[in-house]
Amino acid sequence: MIEQMSCTVCNSTVVFDLYNCWPRDLTKCSVCNSNVRERALKYIMDREILNNQSLIIHESSPGGALHNYFVKNYKKYTYSHYFNDIPNGKFNNKGIQCVDLNNIPFDDNTIDIFITLDVFEHIFTPELAIKEIYRVLKPGGRYIMTVPIENENKKTEKACYLNSNNEIIHIQTKKSVEKNVLLEYHGNPIDNSGSVVTYYYGYDIVNIIEENTKFKVETFFKEDELLNYGILGKYKDVFLCTK
Repeated sequence: MIEQMSCTVCNSTVVFDLYNCWPRDLTKCSVCNSNVRERALKYIMDREILNNQSLIIHESSPGGALHNYFVKNYKKYTYSHYFNDIPNGKFNNKGIQCVDLNNIPFDDNTIDIFITLDVFEHIFTPELAIKEIYRVLKPGGRYIMTVPIENENKKTEKACYLNSNNEIIHIQTKKSVEKNVLLEYHGNPIDNSGSVVTYYYGYDIVNIIEENTKFKVETFFKEDELLNYGILGKYKDVFLCTK
C-alpha cells in the first residue's frame, strides 16, 4: 500500500510503501533515510520535550538519520560508542569517546537528554546501566530509549552472560528455542561482527527500570500506529523516562 508520509526527522513529505515485508528496517524515508524507530523517537521528543537547541544531549552508540539531525541542529549534542580497545572515557583517533554505560564517565546531574536506540538488548548488566543513566541526568532530565520488545507481555528472558574468562555463554530461553538460535547478533555501526543479544525484553522492562531508579516511565506506540509519520509494524516502542 502506497501512502504519503511526513518524516519527523527531516520534515520532508515522502511517498513509499508503508506495508513492506519488514517495515521496521525497510520502511525508510527517501530523503534522510530514517527508519521507523528513529521517527518514533523523534516524534516523542517533539511532542513531549520543549524544542530547545541549548539542551545538553548525549546519545550512546548512534548511527543514522537521527544522529545526523542532532549533529546539525544541537550544538551541545555529544555521542559515544563502546570500544573494547580504548579505556573508558578516552577518545579514539576520530575524536569519538569510549563510554561504558555501566560506568559512565560523566559527572552527576549534567545531561538534559540521554538517548539510546536499540542498545539495551546488547547490555549484559542493564540494571547497572540504567542506574548510571539516571545518575548523570539533571533533575527533570529525560532518558529516551527504544528497544525491541520481543517477548511483549511475557517476562523478559536473559539470553547469555559473560563468564570469568570473558566468554559469552548462551542460556536457552523460550525465545531462542522459538528462533532456533544459540547466540543472536544484531548490526553494530562500529563492528562488522555485530552485537550479541543479551536479553529478550518484555514490557516488564518498565518494572526493571522503575525498580532500579526513581524514573517515571511512559510507554509509547505499544498498540498505536501513526501511518502519516511512518511509525508502524513491530518493535516501534519508545520509552520516555523522566528523572
